Amino acid sequence: MKKKIIMFDFDRTISLNVPLFKSVMRIFKDSGFDIMICTARSVHSGNDDIFEHFPEDIVIFCEGMQKEDFILQHTSISLDDIAFWIDDDCSSVTRIEEIRRLSETDL
Repeated sequence: MKKKIIMFDFDRTISLNVPLFKSVMRIFKDSGFDIMICTARSVHSGNDDIFEHFPEDIVIFCEGMQKEDFILQHTSISLDDIAFWIDDDCSSVTRIEEIRRLSETDL
């Protein structure tokens, strides 16, 4: 059975307390999950603060795109591969079509 992925945001999430989040990540990894970092940042911007703590092969740079859209268009990861997200801004995760649909809904 393929391991499920837990996606962590970096800015205003992991960056708030890197040692704490590394401990949480270790618990999830020991429980059988794969861990990835998914950030809205550009791969070309200064990312030393991420690479100081995490290897490049677990980081996805979404270049300002919606995170689910970027993953579907630019990686081999399917949304079914992802167990859940830990992100300070849920609106940055959801596919853009879903946000548009929700914005047209009377709540």
